[in-house]
Amino acid sequence: QELQGRRYVSGPKGVLTLKKQWSPSSTTYPLQTMVFDIHEHAPEYREQAKTLDELYTIGSDCFLLHPQYYGEQAEILSVNPEQQMVTVKFQVQLEPNMDPVIRQYDKLNERYSPLWLVAQRLGLPPVALSKITATFKCEKGSPDNDKVREQFDLGLNFKFSQRNQELLGYARGTEQGWSLSPAAEEILNQYIEKFPTMFK
Repeated sequence: QELQGRRYVSGPKGVLTLKKQWSPSSTTYPLQTMVFDIHEHAPEYREQAKTLDELYTIGSDCFLLHPQYYGEQAEILSVNPEQQMVTVKFQVQLEPNMDPVIRQYDKLNERYSPLWLVAQRLGLPPVALSKITATFKCEKGSPDNDKVREQFDLGLNFKFSQRNQELLGYARGTEQGWSLSPAAEEILNQYIEKFPTMFK
């Protein structure tokens, strides 16, 4: 059996003894690696008996083993050897809210589809889809009068090929080309439904 560690066990009159803790299962080792008749032992591994107030000094830190607060750090406030009681003070550390991280992780691990395949599902030419998912600038007004001309970006800005940049969670650039996420495809569906004349 493997030695897993040691723990203090309370005995008569509040005396604590350090006892070995063995693994419940046996482990096999080659005989050639075994060492017998060891004469020197580490001082901390000798059987030592201590009283409660010797083991727990007021103001020192300890860690709780209670299942509800397992691993919480506490400060020892008082020790009562007669009642075998130690009073501690600790503050429960709230677990961080990992929901936003989990949602972001799931979004980043969504199955991306090649741009040409998304275009096929949407019924669009791949070139048109490539333009609308990037920057797609249009002008409104008279071409002869700069004062009444306005410029608009009708693209979704999921990707920027010249800068090799992408909008996280929506587009991904690879050696095989651009791919789009289900979230990007859903936005494209809504865009086509809302502005059908743009895609005719």
